[in-house]
Amino acid sequence: VPDGNAHPNVGVLAFDVDGPGGNPPFAICSGSVISDHAFLAAAHCIIPPLVQLPPDVTWAVTLVAGSPSDAIMPGGYFPDDYPGCCALTVPASAIAYATDVVIDPLYDPATYTETTGGEHDLAVVEFAPDTFAGVTPVDIVHSGVLAHLAAAGGRRGPQVTIVGYGAELRDGGLYEAGYRKTGRASFIDTTDNWLELTQTTHGLPRSAALCLGDSGSPQFLGGSNVQVSVFHGGDLGCNGVGYAQRLDTPAEQAFLAPFLGG
Repeated sequence: VPDGNAHPNVGVLAFDVDGPGGNPPFAICSGSVISDHAFLAAAHCIIPPLVQLPPDVTWAVTLVAGSPSDAIMPGGYFPDDYPGCCALTVPASAIAYATDVVIDPLYDPATYTETTGGEHDLAVVEFAPDTFAGVTPVDIVHSGVLAHLAAAGGRRGPQVTIVGYGAELRDGGLYEAGYRKTGRASFIDTTDNWLELTQTTHGLPRSAALCLGDSGSPQFLGGSNVQVSVFHGGDLGCNGVGYAQRLDTPAEQAFLAPFLGG
């Protein structure tokens, strides 16, 4: 369902081929604000194979939510209409341009798959100080928390809130509608790196699946502001099992610590 203003710390990661003032940035992934100058996304959004980007792109973020009646992109199907479907139409004042990108040094793009290949799939996009001033950052989960949340399996595990700008299944294709959405999903299991989420909704109210364009998006514990993982991938039909990079592991905690304020 449309997210509205429920998660103002979740935004769109976009790339700009000619920098500020030229062509608009093109949306590629989702992500979350983790400090007044840092935005957390997935490493595979920055480094191919997700999309073969031109060299020397500038990275940008907008936190504008959009809505079904006021989308922040023209909309269209992936891959046929990409990137034209996903050019940001928000005012230039609502777009922040990055100063740097830091990839988790343990991430190896050569091992990336849509499922469980390419662990440590994290990237922090850095901005000038106070770029996100006035936005409450997400609270990164504490070390080891997910290890203590035993899932009962199927749809009976603990629930998470999922938020992102990803595509939806429409007329047999992946349609980018151009606004922030939210829903609920359940734990299936955890591994050393992954949080496994149910992607089969069974038509239950607010039950949802993550899809193309939700890569990098946060998963929140229950209805809290505690981000437990970053969406990595799953079945290209946006069903089955979804895989998200856990943030409570020692390696991920160490990587993120320098970017968190206080």
